[in-house]
Amino acid sequence: MSNFLKTCAFVCLIGFTACTGGASAKQDAAGFAALQGKTWRLLRIKTLSGDTGFSRSKLEAEDMGDFYILQFDSERAGGRAAPNRYSATYQREGDHGISFNTIAGTRMASFKEPEDLKEQAYYDYLAQVTRWALVQGRLELYTRDMEGMEAVLVFGTE
Repeated sequence: MSNFLKTCAFVCLIGFTACTGGASAKQDAAGFAALQGKTWRLLRIKTLSGDTGFSRSKLEAEDMGDFYILQFDSERAGGRAAPNRYSATYQREGDHGISFNTIAGTRMASFKEPEDLKEQAYYDYLAQVTRWALVQGRLELYTRDMEGMEAVLVFGTE
């Protein structure tokens, strides 16, 4: 009888785990759908030592407000860096995990490039992204900086 109860408990545990895993995957898919169809603008980059100095307001003041844009569809992410357009397929992994595959971009010469964030550095940040979150309506992409320290790309839709 005790083996029977142990078996029942094990089966219930497996069933519960499978059910909650499915619910989590559905919640993750629903949450990720909120990213699609929007134009996300890079607002700032946070690191352990604070912000990097990049700011959307400074970019707009220098008439470069259409740089560092990100959009998602069901298979690809892309947008505009500084000044080139780019795209990449992405893979979602578990709860809020995401990674970008090879980033392809146009090769226009830059007559005007932001001082606080060079285009290649932006691509390097994207290449290191491991997860995403929506925090107070902002998209946060968790990545690493050039020294390998944790960094967060913070995007907004305004």
